[in-house]
Amino acid sequence: MRMHRSLFRLAATVLAVALAVAVEATPAHASLWQLNDGFEANPAATWSCWHTVEDPSFVNGCNIGFTDANAHSPSHASWIQGNSGWSDIGRTVHLTPFLAGRTLNCAAQLQGRVITNNTQLHGQLEVIDVASWTYITIKPFVLTKANDFLLWRAITTSAWTPPHADVFVRIGLIGENLNQLDALEVDDLIVQCGY
Repeated sequence: MRMHRSLFRLAATVLAVALAVAVEATPAHASLWQLNDGFEANPAATWSCWHTVEDPSFVNGCNIGFTDANAHSPSHASWIQGNSGWSDIGRTVHLTPFLAGRTLNCAAQLQGRVITNNTQLHGQLEVIDVASWTYITIKPFVLTKANDFLLWRAITTSAWTPPHADVFVRIGLIGENLNQLDALEVDDLIVQCGY
């Protein structure tokens, strides 16, 4: 019986120490901030489009905030397309919880789906520091006709720490000049920061 009490006390002590260490390692006031933009409320006022090459055979560029029965949610989406050069769509995001001395850990995600019959398309999701116009993070991606045609896919950056309150989030296609039109429908931007 004495041995059982000693083992019980030892186990209780180990558990108490483990809980104390776990509680100490957890931030006392963890908060989460999130921006959601599904191209629903006047997207032309916030989103912009760029492309590098005027192509006589293909339309390079984008369409911002069109009504789409197949939108990821609920009724509007946008698309970017190109054959050569690059085509981008993006917007500025003001990170409201950004304060001097506070560290934010953020990530960005857009839904994308291939809407052309080409074999594959290459692109990247980028987060740019507006103050210096330098990259904070870049997420390259490849989507294929065989695996991704007309299917919504989440394209997500790795975690990043913003140097300033304003960042620019954009997604772009890199034209492959293969006589095929690359086209990507995009929807539902999420930028999320923990602090």
